[in-house]
Amino acid sequence: MAERSFVDTLKDIRHGDVIGELGAELSALVGAVRATGSKGVITLSITVKPASKGDVSALVLEDEIKVKPPKFPKGSTILFATEDNALQKQDPRQPELTGLRTVATVSNINRVESEAV
Repeated sequence: MAERSFVDTLKDIRHGDVIGELGAELSALVGAVRATGSKGVITLSITVKPASKGDVSALVLEDEIKVKPPKFPKGSTILFATEDNALQKQDPRQPELTGLRTVATVSNINRVESEAV
């Protein structure tokens, strides 16, 4: 008897649904890899066990698809600890500067000039 290919066996697992699910998961994984530039992993596990005790001619195949998508890079935040162990954006050791004024930007200058006309 000729040996069946692995692909032919996959077509029989859950009436071929495993192939469709693998294709969809792979497509999503490729998109995530392209978006992040990092690697991802897709794994197909097939468990084979006897359908009943003592009879090994009938086998049950169960599939499991696991996807480990790449993680999007996350930024980090620097916060400062206060004396009572709270966190805040400003360094409590640095005094606040008072008496500062806003410096005009090009967009502010253009707006003021157009209002004057």
